[in-house]
Amino acid sequence: MARRLLVRLDMDPYATGRAHRTRPPPRCRWHTVGVLLVYDGECGFCVRSARWLEDRLPAEARVEPWQSLDLRDLGLSQPDAESAVWWIEDRGRGQRRCRGAEAVGRSLVASGGAWRVIGHLMAHPPVLWLARPVYALVAANRHRIRL
Repeated sequence: MARRLLVRLDMDPYATGRAHRTRPPPRCRWHTVGVLLVYDGECGFCVRSARWLEDRLPAEARVEPWQSLDLRDLGLSQPDAESAVWWIEDRGRGQRRCRGAEAVGRSLVASGGAWRVIGHLMAHPPVLWLARPVYALVAANRHRIRL
């Protein structure tokens, strides 16, 4: 005869025995634990660009102006944060940090869709070699850019 499995919907699926314990979700060491995009919150062009990216990034990614963060905890100095956008991935065993054009490329990769392809191109040579001076030119003149 066929057995029927009855499941109470209000029970914890990981409950065992007498004590209701939940086990933590499995952690893959390659899974991104946290992602942070750090930008200049006093630059209008930077704010608009960051908001555009924030709308496209996955929910676990944070987009924050450097002025609201403790830079020391991120391993950044104020001149570092003022000079470029930063993409910081906190992985289980350490951080991956990149700045400027590579940070923009990685954020586009994380955005998905067609932006993923553009981001991959931008974050890796030889396109990265061209993107770096273009980013430096835009960064140097960002306060003049009106959108």
